[in-house]
Amino acid sequence: MNELALQPGERILKSDGEVIWLKGWFAKPRGRLVFTTQRLVFELPKAVAVTAGQALMNEMVNHLPIDVPRDRLDAVELGKYRKSDNVIVVRTEDAEYKFLFRTPVKEWEATLKQALHDDKVALQHLLDRLKPKENPPPYR
Repeated sequence: MNELALQPGERILKSDGEVIWLKGWFAKPRGRLVFTTQRLVFELPKAVAVTAGQALMNEMVNHLPIDVPRDRLDAVELGKYRKSDNVIVVRTEDAEYKFLFRTPVKEWEATLKQALHDDKVALQHLLDRLKPKENPPPYR
């Protein structure tokens, strides 16, 4: 796995390295699901490169196919996939993501649902985004 670049003030709340993203009928990539104080991220592992061309392509590929800001999460619920109950469905205003876990998902569900209703963290995230990046030049 490549390392997730955390933003200033961001910390990891929950992480699981053995998650399958149920993207489509044939597309079911394995990766790491990370929930931070600011976002929900699904990371893909970097492929092993044999040639220089493959190494260059690996560097150009986005290894974070899902990067959803915390304030865009709309709903979290449990789901099913075949015979497994270890599925979490995450909805935003324009997308739906399904993740299959090997471990029980009750803790993940509780953490994500708490994040939906945690006004203090959402307000702090908004204030951090509105904070000026650097001091403006003085007026003459």
